[in-house]
Amino acid sequence: EYPLEQRVQVVLEDYIVDLGRRFANAHGAEGPRRHQQRLLGDLARLRKRLGTARCAELAQALRAAFDEQQRSGRAEAHRGWIRRLLAEYYDPMYAYQLARRGGRRLISGTREELAAYISEYLSGQVTEPVDGHVTEPVRGE
Repeated sequence: EYPLEQRVQVVLEDYIVDLGRRFANAHGAEGPRRHQQRLLGDLARLRKRLGTARCAELAQALRAAFDEQQRSGRAEAHRGWIRRLLAEYYDPMYAYQLARRGGRRLISGTREELAAYISEYLSGQVTEPVDGHVTEPVRGE
């Protein structure tokens, strides 16, 4: 459970910086264009839930951020559309899904805590959620 700005940073690192690097490595000079097209395609798949106007606004902001990144070499311009997408789509969707499940979470914690727990769980070191981050027992045991 991270504040919005920390989640924006995670998305920026994962979907802009790291994914951009992979596209550049795989496609050379075509990498940035293919990366942008990939993200625009991903965004287009959310059109029904975002609405046509909001989707178009986000797509324009995404294009402008890629243009700025091309000019400056910096990815910071992506923060605006990422922040909007998280706040206007992913956060409400998460809240809706959580409410649908009766408000119960299986486990929560920081990215690092969850990664450590999953690693321990998969290796058989733990079979139940621990450390007070758990709101209900693990199922399927």
